Amino acid sequence: MKIIIIALAIVLLSVFPAIATVAPSCPTDITVGSGQYVKLSTTPVDPGIYYYYWYSSGISLNSPTNSPTVDFRAPLVTGTNCMDYIVSVDVTNKERGSCTDTKCITVHVCPMPCPLRDDLQCVSAYIPDVYEYTGHWDNTLTLTWTVNEVSRTADAGSNGKKLTNPLAWLKTPTSPTGTDSKACTNVTFKIVDANQNTLTDCNAQICLVYKPIASISAGTTPTQNPT
Repeated sequence: MKIIIIALAIVLLSVFPAIATVAPSCPTDITVGSGQYVKLSTTPVDPGIYYYYWYSSGISLNSPTNSPTVDFRAPLVTGTNCMDYIVSVDVTNKERGSCTDTKCITVHVCPMPCPLRDDLQCVSAYIPDVYEYTGHWDNTLTLTWTVNEVSRTADAGSNGKKLTNPLAWLKTPTSPTGTDSKACTNVTFKIVDANQNTLTDCNAQICLVYKPIASISAGTTPTQNPT
């Protein structure tokens, strides 16, 4: 009997949280982000000789599931922990229905990371914050950036993944002294898939503070050194 192998046809662009232990019965594993598109393939590839049947518990596989390949979108996972799912395939020789080999793969699905970070900067030397979503992205996702409670358009040509915050979008301190010498602006980022599932909903603050302007002035010059 030929040994079948499950191969992964996907490029991962994100860094994900720590993953759970691989199930002993399915030693091969992959890590994907919540809502990410995944395509799996198996060998041998010969529909004239073999029947194929893909199945899973917890993952909705796209039709057809009776070919050498199958695809799906990873389930919605929220919070901070990854979830494990199993995808299996039966490859059966048509010459005898019971002549079947079965393989499975563990799919670690992790919450999508948040690109935002809290930042504290001096007003006199403000460097525009650049936030970039480097995870999986395609045309089925809606990416929404909000700065100071106002929806903002992402940088041109970035397909919604990158946002640069100019100083004009931010709250600025109103006084160099006292409690008004610091002002913070809320920044939020949200990803919604085609099924209206929220994949990421995170927030951060950009806080600006006045940089002190120090000076030294001379007092009265003494006529002699103090004793």
